[in-house]
Amino acid sequence: MKIQEFADLFNIRKSTVRYYRDINLIIPERVKNYCDFGKDCIKDMQDILELKEMGFSIEKIQSIKAYERLMVVFDDKDKKVINEIAKKKIFEHKQEMEKIQQRINMINKYIKMLEKKNDSKPIGISIAMLDYLCCPYCKENFVITDATIESHAVHSGIIECSCGCKFNIKNGILICDDNLEHEAFDKKDNKFLLDDPYSKITMNHILINNKMGKSLKKHLNLVNHEDGIIFYYSDTDILMMKLHELFEQNGKYVFVSFDFETISKFKNRLEILGIKGNFMFILTKDVLPLTDSIPCIVDNSSNMVEYLIGFQSGYSIQLLNQILTTKTNVLKFRLTLPLSANTFKKIPELKKYITDNSCNKHLEDYRFEIKHNEYIGDINDLENLNSMYDGEDSLKVSLLLLSKLDLNKKEVSQ
Repeated sequence: MKIQEFADLFNIRKSTVRYYRDINLIIPERVKNYCDFGKDCIKDMQDILELKEMGFSIEKIQSIKAYERLMVVFDDKDKKVINEIAKKKIFEHKQEMEKIQQRINMINKYIKMLEKKNDSKPIGISIAMLDYLCCPYCKENFVITDATIESHAVHSGIIECSCGCKFNIKNGILICDDNLEHEAFDKKDNKFLLDDPYSKITMNHILINNKMGKSLKKHLNLVNHEDGIIFYYSDTDILMMKLHELFEQNGKYVFVSFDFETISKFKNRLEILGIKGNFMFILTKDVLPLTDSIPCIVDNSSNMVEYLIGFQSGYSIQLLNQILTTKTNVLKFRLTLPLSANTFKKIPELKKYITDNSCNKHLEDYRFEIKHNEYIGDINDLENLNSMYDGEDSLKVSLLLLSKLDLNKKEVSQ
């Protein structure tokens, strides 16, 4: 038979047949201008496939087939030679099995470690943080009722103002918008699943995130943590950037988010890590029930995970504006594209949001001045972040230190 028919018989490629022919594992008859693969070739091919299935290398198969062709028929002495080759292969397979079993044992051990229940203590709203709470409407203090207090922290209860403003504390989280909590449970009930954003992270993203963390740490080291720090849109970026390593036992930290699942997971990770400090967790979208006495805010709404899930901060400054004063410093990352970016050719309207000029205009509208502008690096692999980006573009990452403009001073100077 011709080569194509022979290849089809064993469901292999013609190139494979030619390779075996060229190394003399298969020796077809030459008939005129083509090779004829007869009964001997069929027998050889069956042997090759069977020996390969046993795990023998091509080199070892060549040795076996050469010995077979030389001896024609095996006597007892010949059989011993082949027998030794076979036994050696069995020994090799047993060694491989032992290694595989070791790997399986290691994987099972790793799974058990992952399944091991964490002996973590739940974190609530620290008693020391209650002085930072005030009604977002009348600015009066709240009264706490039906409170569950454990380890100097409030884990459940109700805070209420004389004007009628009332919020619940559940599982250590102050919930200022019940709809946000219900939305999260509705998603679970409907088996609504988002793609895991962390699966899209590349080594470039991690490198930039580390640089972002180092830069933030330098600024936060200059802040008195006992005066308080607000982390707006708190998520695991804080842990990825290792900012929790700076947290002090007497430090005061407020974590704000409008995503229930995000802030719950973040809180849970802090509990697992056993991080010390005075904490407050707030779930909100429209109101921020805090005094204006906290001097430092880290606006985390332009960080890695938000861009991974396509989140664009539309109201972070708007919400934070409720408590900002001229004494407040805001540390904010800015992620922008150049005007020449290919992304804008696809989606021109994005120029309103992610260019240096548009971001500056946004800050100007809210009467901010940039006191410090530090270039961090460029984020590549944008197609992994969000399909709206062009893969050839890079996001420029900068850390801004912002302060509120003192309009009175501005008028005097004029």
